[in-house]
Amino acid sequence: MFAAYLTRPIKALADQADDIARGLYRGGGTDEIGTLVKAFEVRTSELVRAQQELARAERFAAMGKTSAAIAHELKNSMGGLGMAVDLILQDPANQQRVARLRKQVVSEIARLRDVTDGLLSFSRVPRIERSPEDLALIVQKAIEVLADVIADRGCAVEVDAEGPLPVACDGHKMQSVVMNLVKNAVEAGKHVRVRARADNGAATVEIDDDGPGLTDEARKHLFEPFFTTKPNGTGLGLPTSQRFVEAHGGKIETGRGDLGGARFRVELPPGPLREAQGGSQ
Repeated sequence: MFAAYLTRPIKALADQADDIARGLYRGGGTDEIGTLVKAFEVRTSELVRAQQELARAERFAAMGKTSAAIAHELKNSMGGLGMAVDLILQDPANQQRVARLRKQVVSEIARLRDVTDGLLSFSRVPRIERSPEDLALIVQKAIEVLADVIADRGCAVEVDAEGPLPVACDGHKMQSVVMNLVKNAVEAGKHVRVRARADNGAATVEIDDDGPGLTDEARKHLFEPFFTTKPNGTGLGLPTSQRFVEAHGGKIETGRGDLGGARFRVELPPGPLREAQGGSQ
C-alpha cells in the first residue's frame, strides 16, 4: 500500500504524458502536466515554422533547377537552329543542304516542344478526370503512337493486353504514362514486353525490357526531377508519370523483370481518387 501510494502520482504523470504524445490530452491534471503541455505547444509551433521555411526553400530550389534546365536546353537548341538558319541564308540555292538543314531545324523545334511540354506537365497539379476506359485499348494506342520510335530502334515489342479490360481512370494521362515507360524500355533494350490486367476497377501494367537494368544509384534518384541517364533527357518523364499515377491513388514500382532488364509496374487501385499534391515537387 505504501509503494502504491508513492508510485500513483508518477503513474498518473506517465499516463497523461502518453496521452499528450498521442494527441488525446484534454486538460486537467497536475501543474507538471500543464508545464509539459505548454512545452509541447511551443515545440510544435517551432517545428511547424521550421517545416514551412523548409518547404519554401525547397520550392525556390526547385524553381532554380527548373530555370537552369530550361536555359540549358534552350541555349543548346537555339544555337543549333541559329547555325542552321545562317547556312540556309548563305546558300539558298543548294537544295541538298537546305533539305538537310530543314530536317535539323524541324528536329530541334520538336525537341524544344518536348522539353516545354514536359516542364508544363510536371509543374501543373494533375487534374484527373476518371471515366470508364479499356486498358487494352490504352496500351494499344500508346504502342501505335510510338511505332516510328520502335521501328527506328529496331526493337521487338510484345504486347499481352487482350481486351476489353474495363477500368476507371483518366485515359489520356494513363496513355501518357504507358508511352513514357514503353519509350524508356525501347531505348534500353531490343526486346520489350508489355502486360496489362484489369480486375474490378483495379489496373496493372508491367513493362519489361532486356536492357542492362537499373543501377542502385539510378534507382535511388529515379523519380527525382531532372535526374536522367540519357544524353538528351530532361529527367521529367518518370517524375511526371509518377505524379499522374499517384493522383489516381496508385503507385509505380521498379525491379528486375523476366527479360533480364528493368521492370516498371504501374498499379491503379479501385476506389476514390486521392487528393493530388500541389506545387512542383
